[in-house]
Amino acid sequence: MCQALPTISNSVVSSLYGSLLPLPQPMDAWSTRASALFPWRTFLAREGFVPVMLGNFHTIEYSMQMCLCKLNDRDRNVANAELLGVSLLMEDVMQSGNEAFLFTEKDEESCDESLTKAEQEVAVEKEDEEQSSVGNIAPSMKTKEPISAYMALKSFLILWKQLEVFKEEWGRLKLNVEQINSSPYPFAAGLEIMYPAMNVIACQLGIGDQYERMMMENQPLLPPKGTSEVEIKTQQLHKILESMECYLIHVLQKKIAKEMTLVMSERARGEATLPIDVWKHSVMTENFLIVRPQIVESFVQQLKEHSQETDEEITFSKDHLKDCLMTLACDVMGRERSNFETYSMCYENILRQEHQLLYQKEQEMKGMQRSRTPSTTPDCQLADLSHEIIIEITALRAKLTNLEEENVRLKDEIRKEVRQEYDGLVRHLFASCFALKGKLDEYHISMNKTVCELISEVRKKGVENMIALKRKIGSTKKDDTLRENLAQKDQLQSLREENSKLERLICQLRTLSCWRQIVKQKQLQRSCATSEQVRDGG
Repeated sequence: MCQALPTISNSVVSSLYGSLLPLPQPMDAWSTRASALFPWRTFLAREGFVPVMLGNFHTIEYSMQMCLCKLNDRDRNVANAELLGVSLLMEDVMQSGNEAFLFTEKDEESCDESLTKAEQEVAVEKEDEEQSSVGNIAPSMKTKEPISAYMALKSFLILWKQLEVFKEEWGRLKLNVEQINSSPYPFAAGLEIMYPAMNVIACQLGIGDQYERMMMENQPLLPPKGTSEVEIKTQQLHKILESMECYLIHVLQKKIAKEMTLVMSERARGEATLPIDVWKHSVMTENFLIVRPQIVESFVQQLKEHSQETDEEITFSKDHLKDCLMTLACDVMGRERSNFETYSMCYENILRQEHQLLYQKEQEMKGMQRSRTPSTTPDCQLADLSHEIIIEITALRAKLTNLEEENVRLKDEIRKEVRQEYDGLVRHLFASCFALKGKLDEYHISMNKTVCELISEVRKKGVENMIALKRKIGSTKKDDTLRENLAQKDQLQSLREENSKLERLICQLRTLSCWRQIVKQKQLQRSCATSEQVRDGG
């Protein structure tokens, strides 16, 4: 029912003429903006298929019956009680004659002005209520001013719905709770919403100390006498709005502080180093190029200058050859010297460049360390402490696990030792019990035998006395009947004795079987204990 009623009540049933003049999208038929911009189209979209007739109330009743049709008896009684409670509450609102404070779209545009005006209106209403009695308003409102009564009931229902919506939103924001029926919600709502609202009403009525005492003693909060439901829900809505506003302001302050911290850290990091990248020259690349000398070509050319050449041979003088070889040796030595100087210069330039880059990196690292030392040192210390605490907790958990295992093992050993110690005592106790039971059975049998013998002797004496008495009297009756009875009793007594002997034998057999069973149990326990010891030792 809680999910079906809002869906049915919020569904828009357009009129017959609404299809010709529909509302432009994305306008809602129930919004005040649509009513202000397109009043006739909004009226056609709101008031059902035939807007002029009063037939829409029957659809409301039908929708409620559809929601309640599948309920069982218990849920139907609960729903009936809820509807009856709402009806009685609305009658109370009509009798009180107070108008509810609504949180509309205009209040969203100017929140501060609406709150102050609402507080002034509530104060004026309370003063008017204190000055005028409720009894004069209640009878005349429903009969003489039906429009005012309708508006009062409508404003109260809208106020109630706003209160429930803001309650859910407040619980979701402040407590991270999706449902208001959860366990932390009632306590927090009573502490931050219900108690301040009741305290305001109680202070206005002059009984604020009573509610402070009830809050200190953790007693259930009840509304003051004479307070209407409209005032209670209005104060609760005010407190929820104030709490949500304070919470949103606090969240915004935290966000602004976080953003300012980030901006200041970026600015400090940017001001720590000078922008010298603009004046930096590009890094000189060392390209080592070895020029190929013309030693062989010059040697051949010099050798051919003072030579005589024919078709098959070339001739030149010995001095000319020596001069050419000397020139060749000088050219080779000059080439080696130039190569050495070139290589040395290249290596020196590379070392100087790498040294400069290394020095620059070292200076940058020192600057970064100086700039980050105040901010990173506590973080590093906190990380080290956290790591040490985690290691210590892990070691303690391992030690606790070992101690628990050792405790379980010691308990098992103690249980085994106690069982071994008391095993013999229990067996001896059982044997003694069985022996006593056998003796008691024998005593019972012997006592029964003795009693039967005494009874038979008394019976014999009685019969003899009766026979002697008959003889003295001179009775003519025979004594055969008495003698037959006596013989039967003797025969019965002999059978009883035989039965007692058999019972004695049965008792002895039972005792023997119990003794054998105890011996077998002892042997089985010994074998189990031996196998457990072998298993533990292995």
